[in-house]
Amino acid sequence: MSTTIYDLHYDFEQQQGHHLILTRAGSDQLHSNELDNIQVNMMKANTIEHLLPLQVEEMDFNVRLFYNITSKKMLSHALRETKLTMHDFYQLLYSMITTIEHASMEYMLDEQN
Repeated sequence: MSTTIYDLHYDFEQQQGHHLILTRAGSDQLHSNELDNIQVNMMKANTIEHLLPLQVEEMDFNVRLFYNITSKKMLSHALRETKLTMHDFYQLLYSMITTIEHASMEYMLDEQN
């Protein structure tokens, strides 16, 4: 299963666990000079609470981003099993927003990227 969102192609791969892999769709690959090295190294070097650990694979300046999702359950699958109440929905949304805000300030990340 592979899909494109925000001009990024994502796919799932089972190789030494389950991984979510992000690349740029089409022939225009994601190049290392398009990434902020400080931000990438910050995310690789630190365990950021509520964010998946990042692994970066670079070959010929083309980059693939790997997120280990081995012990995780996809939200779409969880929602098929359990229906969210409006309170649960807002709690989930609030949790996502505060996680992005916290990670941005704590680890010098730009929340727009």
